Amino acid sequence: MSNKDLSEIVQELKSAICASEARILLKIENYNERIKTFEFENTGLKRSIENLERNLKKNNLVIFGLNLTPEEVSVQNKCNKLNTILETNLNSSVISDLYLLGGNTGKEPIKLELLSRFTKFEILST
Repeated sequence: MSNKDLSEIVQELKSAICASEARILLKIENYNERIKTFEFENTGLKRSIENLERNLKKNNLVIFGLNLTPEEVSVQNKCNKLNTILETNLNSSVISDLYLLGGNTGKEPIKLELLSRFTKFEILST
């Protein structure tokens, strides 16, 4: 094999390596663009989740002084007691969840998770 043949082979290898390198760099660039897109979407989704969680908390009320025992902790019992105390006509269908915060002494506050802020404002306006 002559020097000319060897230099041609070396040149072909260099060309092949350059072509492979160009393809790899292009793929890396595409991946970087996709990562930027995903990061942007991720940031937006995180912001949306924070807003949703904040809005869910806005529908909550914590009520002190109902003095219910754990046996009385049912949505209907709490609705009846709330309606009596607050002089409202609260229906159990507007309540998402209702439970005692803390232990079982009967004097724990109650967390009332409502389906809408409108209902919360109705309760607070009484």
